[in-house]
Amino acid sequence: GLLTKLGCQPAPKNIDEVMDQLDCDSDGKLSFEEFAKWYVVSETRILAEMGRAFQTFDENGNGCIEATELQNLFDKLNIHIENGSINSVISELDKSGNGTISKEDFETWYRESLFWKHKQEEMQKEQEAAEAIDPFDFPEGLRGRVWYVVTLPLVLCLWATLPDVRRQDRQKVHYGVAGFLGAIVWIGIFSFCMVDWATVVSNS
Repeated sequence: GLLTKLGCQPAPKNIDEVMDQLDCDSDGKLSFEEFAKWYVVSETRILAEMGRAFQTFDENGNGCIEATELQNLFDKLNIHIENGSINSVISELDKSGNGTISKEDFETWYRESLFWKHKQEEMQKEQEAAEAIDPFDFPEGLRGRVWYVVTLPLVLCLWATLPDVRRQDRQKVHYGVAGFLGAIVWIGIFSFCMVDWATVVSNS
């Protein structure tokens, strides 16, 4: 299933618990927004990237990284490493003592490395962007609510014509281009209105 493809192996009895956590509106279905909100901050995402990195090393697909495979990778990167250094790397990561790096060994190292910390920081930033202020949240306080009602028509126009590129499903080039061009159009409209209003005020 989906979780298996992402590198997660949940027990069948845990599937319902996972769905309860992800299904925010309790409709029995998992929408893209619900999935994206979970995936942005999920360790499953980091582990999936780690799995792809491991596969890059594991050229023969036997589930272990051997010294020759590690040497081949360094050669492709034009990094000269002595055989003794390769064996030292293998020994340092090989917790099982079989002379190779298993996926479990690689995951243990990855979790303790700066890569893991960096990925977690990236996810935190993406979560903060995903949880940015919703323009349709009704504010507290009389002043805020009055301002909300006054500016709502403008907000609706912008919402309907400019794509929200903060959303994971809209972080693509054509959405960015559409947002950029739309912003230019709106700047032109605002500029025209401001000049026209200034002219009216100055002539009155």
